[in-house]
Amino acid sequence: MLVLFFESIVRFEGFSDSTLFDSYVPAVVLNSDGAVISGGVDALTKFDGDVLENATAELQIQTSDDNSSFTTANNFIETVASARNFKFTLKLKTTTTTENTRILLGDGSTNTLGCKVLMNKRTETSATLTSTSNTAYTFTNGFFIGTSATTGFTSGNPSVTINPLALGTGEFFEVTNISGTGFNVVFKNSSGVAQTGKQFTYTASGFGKKV
Repeated sequence: MLVLFFESIVRFEGFSDSTLFDSYVPAVVLNSDGAVISGGVDALTKFDGDVLENATAELQIQTSDDNSSFTTANNFIETVASARNFKFTLKLKTTTTTENTRILLGDGSTNTLGCKVLMNKRTETSATLTSTSNTAYTFTNGFFIGTSATTGFTSGNPSVTINPLALGTGEFFEVTNISGTGFNVVFKNSSGVAQTGKQFTYTASGFGKKV
């Protein structure tokens, strides 16, 4: 399971089936003296129609851990979600019978409907650890490595920094087998003999968070 950041992409417009401009302009309302009090061209937010007065689009997200039962759909513009499976739904609505809603056509470089999926870079820092004969250590939350089948995003192994609390003269450490789930570290004296009981912390940086 991964924690992901989602950003919605929707470009749409409202349009009228009628070729008559009067069908789009709200009906004029007059007072008892014959003066216009509402409606007509003045009722439009913009005469050129850049602002869609009667059309809306809602992109919704649902999550699941078994790809069978999903959560209730929630509208989003930007959101962070944690799950194994994600479902997206687009709801187009208008509040008038003279106007419809449609998705604008894009081109090879412009998306007009979709969702941008991002993995935020994160850093994990451990509490104080003590080296033993078992040199393998596991991250509290694993990192994503490889290529995402959904987004094409590729991430290598996280970087690991060891922060020893006290090393004797000539002592050093070696970090090996770094993966998305952990790493190995061994402390050695000046003669290259493995040492135990050495205290240290680690800092790991990478992408994604397994939960």
